[in-house]
Amino acid sequence: MGKVDFRFAIIGNIVEGGYESDVLILTTLLRKLFKENRVKDAIKLFKEIKEIGYTCTNVTFGTMFDGLHKSGNVDKAFKLFQDMKSGNYKLA
Repeated sequence: MGKVDFRFAIIGNIVEGGYESDVLILTTLLRKLFKENRVKDAIKLFKEIKEIGYTCTNVTFGTMFDGLHKSGNVDKAFKLFQDMKSGNYKLA
């Protein structure tokens, strides 16, 4: 099991157990997933962050935008930017 897989499992246990996680921790995990070129996992985690009800920070969105753009997912990065601009997401 890789380092990110282990961290992902820990975060999953924290959330499933009803314990508080920190959006900063989740943003750091997003960054690591992109660094390991695990774009699908990063997108999945981002969706889960929203579903859980966390209010993302501008750093979270910046991490997603940067990761999507650098991984060649320019259309998804642009869609995220448009969604942010239209107010579909709340910033902390």
